[in-house]
Amino acid sequence: MDKFLARHAMTLALFGIAFLTACGGDDVPTAAEHTAVACPCCEGHQGSASTVPSKPRGWTTATSEHGRFVVRWRSRPDPIPVNESLEMDVEITRADSGGDGVEPSSDIEVFVHAWMPDHRHGMLRRPVATPVGDGVFRVRGTLLHMRGFWQLFIDVVENGKLDRAQFELDLP
Repeated sequence: MDKFLARHAMTLALFGIAFLTACGGDDVPTAAEHTAVACPCCEGHQGSASTVPSKPRGWTTATSEHGRFVVRWRSRPDPIPVNESLEMDVEITRADSGGDGVEPSSDIEVFVHAWMPDHRHGMLRRPVATPVGDGVFRVRGTLLHMRGFWQLFIDVVENGKLDRAQFELDLP
């Protein structure tokens, strides 16, 4: 048995490394962990043939999961390019403002990340959101590096409480 291991040690080691670095598995981080994980087996993926061509979106709006905020965003450039850096404008208002657009307090933080559920990985970069005033944030460093279905998450943190708005994107 020792001779077998000695002769095949390199093969076993390479197999072990390949197994540990393969795409997928239970240890893939969730989008909530604000991580970007590259998936080497998905490189060059072109998405499905049924993907609708990207069209200018303008502002896209959703209410956050806990109903505290209305979150609007738009990309610059529009439509969203694949594998090119883009900026986003994100506008946060209170959902209970009665439609008068009252912005949240100044100690609010915004985090943007995206996730490809079909491939179980996120973006390769971590965007940075900078407040520009009146509940508006400029987000730089967003890069959706491949075609296909993405979930875009905009997390709003105010007074230590997180509330998330979720959007869906299909990039052709």
